[in-house]
Amino acid sequence: GIGMRCFSVRGELHKTALLADLAVEKKHRTVMPALVLTKGLRSHCQREFPLVYGFPNKHAEGLFSRLGYVQLGKMTRYALVLRHADYAGRRIPNALAAAAAGWLADLPYRAAWQHDELARRNQYAFETIGDFDARFDDLWRRAKRTYPILGYRGADLLHWRFRESVGLDYEIVGLRDADGTTLRAYAVLEIEKNAIAHVADVLGESEEHVELLLTMVATRLRQRGFSSISLRFFGSQRFVALLMRLGFKEREANRMLIADTSGALAESRSFIADPSNWYILDGDEDS
Repeated sequence: GIGMRCFSVRGELHKTALLADLAVEKKHRTVMPALVLTKGLRSHCQREFPLVYGFPNKHAEGLFSRLGYVQLGKMTRYALVLRHADYAGRRIPNALAAAAAGWLADLPYRAAWQHDELARRNQYAFETIGDFDARFDDLWRRAKRTYPILGYRGADLLHWRFRESVGLDYEIVGLRDADGTTLRAYAVLEIEKNAIAHVADVLGESEEHVELLLTMVATRLRQRGFSSISLRFFGSQRFVALLMRLGFKEREANRMLIADTSGALAESRSFIADPSNWYILDGDEDS
C-alpha cells in the first residue's frame, strides 16, 4: 500500500506516495508474490504520483532496487549527551569520581549553550506550544525555499501526524521573534523513558534558526534532568555539520531510503537521486 503525502521539489508542490510495509502471508513469502505486488504498485504510482519514497526493510531492499527504485542511502541516528555522569557511572565504580568525570565532560556543552542564548536572547524567545497554529503555515511557506526537497509541513499535516497519533505523547516547542508575531523554527519532541528525548521533527526558516532552537532545547532538557537527545536524519551534510557543531555524535544507520520519479519529475531523476537535496526526519515516515 501507499500513504498520501506532498513534497516541495525546488519550491513546487507535487503529490507524493509514501510506500507502506509489504505484508505477505508467511507460507507465500517467496520472491514471486512480493515481486508481483511491488511491480504492480510501482506501475500504479508511476501513473498517479510524480514522486515516490519509502523505507523498505533490509530483506526488501534488493527487490525494490531490481524494480528500478533509487537507493538514496540510510537514515542515521544522531545523539547528544546532556549529562555524562550516568554514562561515566557505567565505567567508573566510584560514584564521586563518576560524578566529577561527568561534570567535566559537560563543561564544553554548557559553555556553548549559554553563550548562544546570552548572545541572542533579546532577538528571539523560546516557546512551548499547545498545538499547531497558523504560524506553522507561514513558516512552511518561508522554509520550503531553503530546502530543495522537503515534505509538506503545514499545520494540518503536523496536527494529524503528531497530535492525532495514538499511544505517543509529543511536546511542541518553537523559536519566535521576541514580540511573538513570527515563528522562526519549531521542533516536535517525543519524550521517552529514562530521561531521553527524541526529536521527531524540526524545521526552521534557516539553518541558523534551527541551530539556535536545538541549542535552547538542549539547555532546557538538561535543566529538566534529561540525559540525552537523539534524532534520525537523512539528507544535506550541512544539517549534519550543524548537529556536529552542537555536539551530536553519529550512531547507527539502519533505515534505507528509496525513491522513484515519473511524470512531471521524470526529467529530475538525477536531482532526486542526490542525497544532499533531501531533508528527511522521522516525521516523514508514517506514524
